Amino acid sequence: MTTGPNVSGYSGKVENETFTLALASAPAKGLDTRLYYNYAKRDDKSTLVEFLSAAPAGAGGPFDNEHFSYKKKNWGFDAFFRMGKTNRLGAGYDYVDMERTRFDFDSSKDKKWFAEWKNTSLDSLSARLKYTDLKRDSNFLLGSDGVNANDVAYWNRFLKAYDVTDLDQKNWKLTLDYTPVEFLDLSFEGTRKENTYRGQVLGRLNDDRKEYYFMVSYGDPASARFSAFVDQERVEYASKHRVVGSATAPGAYEPATADTAANYNWTGTNKDKNYAFGVSVDVPATDKLMIKGSVVHYKTDGAVDFSAPPLIAAATYPQPIGNYDDSKRISLNVKGIYALSKQWSVTGGYAYEKYTYKDAAYDGYRYVITAASRADSYLNGYLANPNFSNHIVYGMVSYKF
Repeated sequence: MTTGPNVSGYSGKVENETFTLALASAPAKGLDTRLYYNYAKRDDKSTLVEFLSAAPAGAGGPFDNEHFSYKKKNWGFDAFFRMGKTNRLGAGYDYVDMERTRFDFDSSKDKKWFAEWKNTSLDSLSARLKYTDLKRDSNFLLGSDGVNANDVAYWNRFLKAYDVTDLDQKNWKLTLDYTPVEFLDLSFEGTRKENTYRGQVLGRLNDDRKEYYFMVSYGDPASARFSAFVDQERVEYASKHRVVGSATAPGAYEPATADTAANYNWTGTNKDKNYAFGVSVDVPATDKLMIKGSVVHYKTDGAVDFSAPPLIAAATYPQPIGNYDDSKRISLNVKGIYALSKQWSVTGGYAYEKYTYKDAAYDGYRYVITAASRADSYLNGYLANPNFSNHIVYGMVSYKF
């Protein structure tokens, strides 16, 4: 059983240090350059709390709370050159050297460069295209875990957290701003991002993101102005995993071992579709009263598909999940701003928000999972009931100096 803790009290203490240096210059006509250096250090000096345990009930402790400290060095440069009045070219490089207190990765180096082109040949149209390339190299600490392929710790060699593991990222972004007539503004933004996690054997292998955003605004601010936007994001994640049903079979925890009905690799593909759209209107009802209203609707639609070796029995073959991390949220806000004078104003309004969430992992959620001989498992209810609706009436008084 678990015993402890080894201290009677806890004191949280974190020390932060930061330093920034930047140099901006214009060495030639139409050329702007920038050099920069940033330093940040976080030192977690909180009390170390340790719980002792006796195996096997305590799973072979001791167990400690995890301090998180890091040291980050960041430097880079960029330059933008204007070719005539309508074209601007830019490029830059950014380097990040990160040291952190983590059990799996203690350091990483990010090397990123970008190239950008902006064009304003047409008075009514502005276009910008930017490409960014990122390469991350990290130091993995668990590459020698486990005595052999039948030791469960051997698995650690292949399970790398994708937030810090080696990465190749390519990112394209296109931005368009168009004003065809007076008081009409159109905007478009499209992004394509590809992440490839180098050296991954198990876990997330890569992901592909496509994002599109469009907005239109029309109206004279002196009378009334209307705005609307539509946003869509599609994300696809590819991953690989392993099932170990027989730990004593040769090479049980080695992903390269040939698949059997008990021990095999399987793959998963998660697909998320996120949508958002909204409208807003600003109407000056009188010289002193401004009415503002907005409605925004968000929707996420997730799904996951599985693939396993054909030797898996049909009765146990993994099935796709359609009800996977789906959500809807709608928000409404109406408010009036009344100017009492040049300095004083009064605001009153009403806000409404409703959120619904569905996920197969939480269908039929129970706080207690019963087992034989009353060896029950108790859950804490986290995310068990996320649905809510809010009605808020508010008011405030403002003064401008």
